[in-house]
Amino acid sequence: MTAMTRPLIDCSLQAAFTAAPPGFAAACHRLGYQAGALGMRCEQTERLQTAYGFSFDLHTPFTKVVRTTLHGWGEGESRPISEILLQAASGLMSVHGRATGGTRPLGVDYVSTLASVQALQGAIACAVGQLRGGRFDRCNLSLYAAALLAISQYLAGATAPEDAEQLLPGRLFADDHPPFVSTDGVRFELETLEAGPWLHFWATVGVAQEVAGLGWRSFQLRYAKAIAPQPAPLLAAVASLPYARLSELAKESGIALCPVRTLADRARDPDTALLLSQGPWTFSFTGQPGGERPAASSGNLPLSGLTIVESCRRIQGPLAGHLLASLGAKVIRVEPPGGDPLRGMPPIAEGCSARFDALNHLKASLYTQAPEHKLCYLFHSESTQ
Repeated sequence: MTAMTRPLIDCSLQAAFTAAPPGFAAACHRLGYQAGALGMRCEQTERLQTAYGFSFDLHTPFTKVVRTTLHGWGEGESRPISEILLQAASGLMSVHGRATGGTRPLGVDYVSTLASVQALQGAIACAVGQLRGGRFDRCNLSLYAAALLAISQYLAGATAPEDAEQLLPGRLFADDHPPFVSTDGVRFELETLEAGPWLHFWATVGVAQEVAGLGWRSFQLRYAKAIAPQPAPLLAAVASLPYARLSELAKESGIALCPVRTLADRARDPDTALLLSQGPWTFSFTGQPGGERPAASSGNLPLSGLTIVESCRRIQGPLAGHLLASLGAKVIRVEPPGGDPLRGMPPIAEGCSARFDALNHLKASLYTQAPEHKLCYLFHSESTQ
């Protein structure tokens, strides 16, 4: 990708990049990287330097300046801030430590990175809102709010009124969970969205179906619970075979198997240098500059009036749609016949999965109701399911 194909090459960010206050340096660095990968210029200015937050101005050729301020705990709060404090206070350390029965920090600047992504998204959304005739020139958010968003589905699961989950310290053995380990010492992960390939794989390595079924239940919920304890026979079965043989059996079963690699291993891949220099984005351009302007904004949020069609499952896609809905877009989920199976994932709140509702309550949903094939249309709001 050349610089000319980056979509925001005519835009710039101005901020006190070299003088971020304590606790904001990591978010400042991540913001600069993301902006640069999208083609923006990052310009140093002292006039936006503050003691208890980090502000930046987004300049575009077609809009007024959008000022975004990233707070620590909240607007007006001056308490000390750090990545570790945020992970602890939000519950991220508790969720991440479930597999080991305690609390455990993430070994990366997770909250800072997440908050910088949201800050840039918010600023760009304000610019889009201006292009659509709205008056959006300020965006405010906090590191703490970003951390809470990251664990919203886990909070929903832990506080559901019906059968709330209880994952207490010391209830699970630290070694009885993925990654799996082959007899030649290779640590690896398995991936499948269906029970069939899972059961077939374990049958080929000598595990009874009923035992493999117990492992599937836990494995299926690993993204929702951040933990996937496995029966001892499963761990013992793969520990008796070499990685090469396990790879063959996985391919025959239709389940994905991949080794857990170090950062040094990943750095040696041919595509790593390009990814680090330009970010994960690629873009396709059709049409000419100065084309038709987007429809006018129809609400008090910058993406009000825009419609997004979402066709995805699990966590990542629905979370992206959740962010767009939070910025005002109308998001319509297209689900499989009968509805997304995750609607029934416990724990349940008023007939719907608490985790599902946490990610999708701002959206409308469309799916066919088998076997009559009637089209169902559900609308989720902050107060209804």
